[in-house]
Amino acid sequence: MGSKNEEFKPEAELKQYIDENHNEADEKIGITEGQIKEIPKDRKFYYPGIDSCLIITLFLEDGTRVACHLVMSGGQNIEYKPQDAFVKMQELAGDRTVKKIYIAAGTNEWSMDLKQEKILDFDAMQTTEHKLRGLDFVANTCQKKFQCDIKDIKINRKNQKGDYYVDLSSDGKIVCSVEPAKLKSKL
Repeated sequence: MGSKNEEFKPEAELKQYIDENHNEADEKIGITEGQIKEIPKDRKFYYPGIDSCLIITLFLEDGTRVACHLVMSGGQNIEYKPQDAFVKMQELAGDRTVKKIYIAAGTNEWSMDLKQEKILDFDAMQTTEHKLRGLDFVANTCQKKFQCDIKDIKINRKNQKGDYYVDLSSDGKIVCSVEPAKLKSKL
């Protein structure tokens, strides 16, 4: 057995190992329901638990992303309600140019004012305002608010459920996957 001076301190060694090998840039930032965050260009991020939620990712000219995860029904920890989303996203983007936008949802039932669309009045649906439906409403609004060319807006219409991983490939195309390994293979 070792003497008092040779005490083994696994906690200290573990802390030292973590301190020496921890790389914050390798950690993924989770954008949870009701959050809108600015993501530095060297950080990875994802949107956990997309079900009926809507996500919007702005890709800015300097490589920064603005990530927005909106939820249809309110909860107690919701930071931003859908109707406040564009104001916060514009604030985070500032005067930087929006180069690309990615939009996806677990459902196509989102309207232009970013509230769940439940229009039952068929006469109202015939107005010009309602000719665009669901995610097209959102894309049209993004195009106007962020002055982005419509060809640079990608809409994922698959209505997949799960954790969304979004990034840009080396050739500047937007790629997304609900499985991180598949996203990595596309980059």
